[in-house]
Amino acid sequence: MIKICPYFVGNSIKFLLKVLVILGLVDLMATIYWISADLATEANPIMDYFMSFSIELFAGVKLLFMFLGVYILHRLKDKRSRLVFGVSFFLVFVYWIIGIWHLYGAIRLLL
Repeated sequence: MIKICPYFVGNSIKFLLKVLVILGLVDLMATIYWISADLATEANPIMDYFMSFSIELFAGVKLLFMFLGVYILHRLKDKRSRLVFGVSFFLVFVYWIIGIWHLYGAIRLLL
């Protein structure tokens, strides 16, 4: 089994959590723009439910879930560092793909 330096993992987790917050905020802003402009619909059925009430409720719930998730990962980083690293890396990857999808939509809109 490969040993990973705890210092590297700890700092990597902090970095990944910061990136996760930034990507989550970008996703929130892009989603609000696309939906407000009637150019897209919310793909997540749970978040679409909140969107059906108001954009403010949608944004509040998305921020709550995002920051709660980051808080939980941050609290667990010392006890379960490998798990938190893996989950954080996976979530950053997913949000990165979502960001590329938003960028693709913007490029299609401009062309």
